[in-house]
Amino acid sequence: MLGQLLGVDPSRVEFDRTCPRCGAKHGKPRIIWPESPLDFSISVSADRALLGVSQNTRVGVDLEYQSPQFDVSALARQWLTAPERSIMSALPAKDRKTWVLQTWTRKEATLKALGTGLLKDPRLLAVSRWDRDSLRVEWAHAETEAPVFVRDLEFAGYSAAVAGVALEGLHSDQTVITRLP
Repeated sequence: MLGQLLGVDPSRVEFDRTCPRCGAKHGKPRIIWPESPLDFSISVSADRALLGVSQNTRVGVDLEYQSPQFDVSALARQWLTAPERSIMSALPAKDRKTWVLQTWTRKEATLKALGTGLLKDPRLLAVSRWDRDSLRVEWAHAETEAPVFVRDLEFAGYSAAVAGVALEGLHSDQTVITRLP
């Protein structure tokens, strides 16, 4: 898909995963050839893959299968803020898994868009309503990051989100989500 968008044979697309913090090869993949303003993010869960592609804006996606066997309590303890855990606890038991996984996908999509992954603690960010369709990331401590907008994506049996870093005046209403066959 990236090769098609870039107008080159997919086997010729070159990627780099150098971490900007430590130089190891575990960073967010980025296209190094051909030179392009495209940013991308990919997530795989169970039998589905989600690819996010953006031009001139950093993007992150996350997709999580809502497995009946998945116990969200460990995920909640490790990665959610105290207020988020309180919200989860107040929900009916039948709704907790969906809520926690959707909250998690928002956070992971955000961290992927920022290019930090789990090097930045997800407990330092919370996602709140921005407008009818979008959410905005708020940091627990003063951060120098550009604003990040998040949208939930709907796929039966999955929780998913896409995040974009608001560079140079991007507004949440400029986001276009396209489903490919």
